[in-house]
Amino acid sequence: MADDATTARARDAANALLREGVLDPRHQEHTELREQLLSDDALYCAVRDRLAAVGFELVQELGHMGVRLSRGSELGAVIEPRNHLGLDASHIRVIVYLWVQLVYRQRKALRREASEPQGYTHFELDLDPGAASEGFQVAWGELESAFAEIYGKGMLRGIITGLKRARFVTQDGKSGPLEAGPALYIMVDGLRMEEFVVGLARRGQVELPVDRGDGEGGGP
Repeated sequence: MADDATTARARDAANALLREGVLDPRHQEHTELREQLLSDDALYCAVRDRLAAVGFELVQELGHMGVRLSRGSELGAVIEPRNHLGLDASHIRVIVYLWVQLVYRQRKALRREASEPQGYTHFELDLDPGAASEGFQVAWGELESAFAEIYGKGMLRGIITGLKRARFVTQDGKSGPLEAGPALYIMVDGLRMEEFVVGLARRGQVELPVDRGDGEGGGP
């Protein structure tokens, strides 16, 4: 049984996670909380259990940490969009595209590098959010081209503004390249999303990115 000090720390940590949703590596307090959880097994387990008791799970994905609705929850889905942030179908469509370009490519690279003698292992990559996401970007012009037939430039910029506010994506300025934010890892169920997009690709409904080392085609 956890002692009183651990119980109090677990309560505060669980409340912070529920309030923030995801821990942003750019924020010192978030980084400190993540390090505390990773360095204290008793605290981590106590926080995990508190979150589970209210229908949430504590998630780690490629070095990022946060909470999302439990898979068994009535509201659990591939994407838990935190609708109190005002996300709608247009945001979800762009989230799927960005997840494929930014996170799916990382997952593929991680599997490939983990099989190489001198490559990173999953454990090593999972410890450092910066190491995991380094080099994975989407140019603004590439995003505009991908959605040119659906959204005008003004609407697309408004969608991205909403996603930046919700920490799904980060960007320097208004036309700099887009990088994955912590919510893109945490609020999206990576296993379900990968099954979803690979299924779409096999039906010819989406084209998966081809990276160096993948060989021909964009398969999983």
